[in-house]
Amino acid sequence: MRNRYDYVKFRYSAWCLLKSKTGNHYDPTTNKFNFTDAEWTQHSQANTYVSTLKNAPLLFPDLCKNLYDGAAVTDLMVQHNSGPSLQECKEKLNKLGWGTTNPLHHMALGIFCESATYRRQWMLLDENENETWVKIVSKKLGFNV
Repeated sequence: MRNRYDYVKFRYSAWCLLKSKTGNHYDPTTNKFNFTDAEWTQHSQANTYVSTLKNAPLLFPDLCKNLYDGAAVTDLMVQHNSGPSLQECKEKLNKLGWGTTNPLHHMALGIFCESATYRRQWMLLDENENETWVKIVSKKLGFNV
């Protein structure tokens, strides 16, 4: 049961990522995205769960929003002031010079959104440890490494 919960959570996160893209790529009537094959490939490089949305839409996105966004809000409330902010982590990330086209950049952002624990760990890493850490944690979370 936990595996299915996590699977749907990761698909929902990928769905949110795609939905937040600029442009009018989302069709709410079909609950699908209108990307070219090249765009699907590009988006899938940062997150393996993106590719699952190409042919099968996310079921019950409103229910997922209530379930997973609510859990995230509760998590943030519990961990309030217990770790670095997303902005602080992004500042360190930007200093690495990976750029927004680098898949590692997107994976790191996904990791930062998972928990304050990951954000604390990120801030403690030396510059030469960042890439390896992002790859290891991304693999653990199911991101495409």
